[in-house]
Amino acid sequence: MAATGTQHFRTLDAMRGAAALAVVLMHWSKLGGANPLPGAYLAVDLFFMLSGFVIAHAYDARLGAGLRTGRFMAVRLIRLYPLYLLGTLTSVALVITGIDPDWSRIGLLKALAWALPMLPQPPWADGLDDHGTLYPLNDPAWSLLFELLVNLLFAAVHRWLNLRALVAWVLAALVLLVLAVADAGSLERGWAWEGFAVGAARVGFSFPLGVLLYRLYRAGRLPAWKLPGIWVVAAMLALLALPPMADALQGWRDIGLVVVLLPPLVIAGIDATPPPLADWLGLISYPVYVLHGPIMGLLYGFGGVDVPFIWRALAFVVLVLVCAPLARRFDAPMRRRLSGLVLR
Repeated sequence: MAATGTQHFRTLDAMRGAAALAVVLMHWSKLGGANPLPGAYLAVDLFFMLSGFVIAHAYDARLGAGLRTGRFMAVRLIRLYPLYLLGTLTSVALVITGIDPDWSRIGLLKALAWALPMLPQPPWADGLDDHGTLYPLNDPAWSLLFELLVNLLFAAVHRWLNLRALVAWVLAALVLLVLAVADAGSLERGWAWEGFAVGAARVGFSFPLGVLLYRLYRAGRLPAWKLPGIWVVAAMLALLALPPMADALQGWRDIGLVVVLLPPLVIAGIDATPPPLADWLGLISYPVYVLHGPIMGLLYGFGGVDVPFIWRALAFVVLVLVCAPLARRFDAPMRRRLSGLVLR
């Protein structure tokens, strides 16, 4: 979340880190135990909104000054690729060692051929080895695909993206979001081609809304709420902990939360007093998110769908503890090297 500008939105960093941990708890509950945060899939919509805010902060001026779309996208790919690749290769290692038995050799090779260039497995390969997700070697990467697609669109149309155009984009995307949810019944979609339209609608709404919030903030047109950051993070987690509703209402509840409650939470986080561990939470947010899927595969390989609590707890602690060193000693150096090779 650190931006190239002089201001660093530390409570927004903390929100992103806490939301990433919530996603881990939600996914790992499928291996046993209760799900304490059943609405944590909405954290992805929050990620998209925060991304729009921070990318506008970091790149509005540079894109306006002539930063080319290709170079901008190279920067974004370099930002995401090293840890994505580490997570993907972790899954490959699980298959090669036999810990994950749900792959054939040809299935693994085909999936890896798409995964290495960070491309989704194509629709005609859907169901290969009964996985059926966009990124079967690193499931959470589906949201990175949508992030990159909306980044490309943002850079391509940036010169025309004034406040009026942003409002029009957000409103048009809201219509598409409503139509997508009316068909799918929930926002908990996007990781497979079957739910691609929902994923596109989610990022198509939340990302430009984040950009719009930043533009309004920069213009001094947002309220400056000097709240304790810990309150904001707690409110966000409370939203993600809301229990599901009846199927007929679930999608509309999701839209209401994303449209009505997530934007005020972002606004509250802008000027909030940073909570404890804000910088650390920001540092681990991306590693936790992009690595937790392969680690879940490791747990599944040893324990199936009923992993003992102690194993899940130990894996969670290890994941959290290794992410900061990985961010500092692997991700940052790799991004510097890639930048030197690609951006010179």
